Amino acid sequence: MKPLAIICDLYNPALLIISVLLIYKQKARFQSIVFFLWVIIVAYGLMFVDIQLGLWKMFSLDYSTHTATAVGMIVFIGVLVKAPIRIAVLVFSLVLYAVLMKVLGYHGYWDVITTTVVVVPLVLIGFTLIKKSVR
Repeated sequence: MKPLAIICDLYNPALLIISVLLIYKQKARFQSIVFFLWVIIVAYGLMFVDIQLGLWKMFSLDYSTHTATAVGMIVFIGVLVKAPIRIAVLVFSLVLYAVLMKVLGYHGYWDVITTTVVVVPLVLIGFTLIKKSVR
């Protein structure tokens, strides 16, 4: 199981590298940086809120910061890349990541699903607002 844990541990850093490279290639670099920071604020802000209020625990679930950052970065990459095939590959990789976290006992499927359902709209709302206000 150790090689699987290593793969799981490298997933978010790999997405981070891709995100940073995409930021570097953008004409609207400042806007991309603000959007990326929003992704991080959402992922860790929700973690803080969950720690304080125990929202996921109320439903016998566990907020997944790993999922939140991964989903946020995949949305970030998807918005910047705008290539359906690449986005599909990223979404498929996220599904594999979720399965891997389940197999390794890090999180259950409902932890991943509920985290994703909350994170995606927040990231997209932020993107829309950032796109309109940051030039």
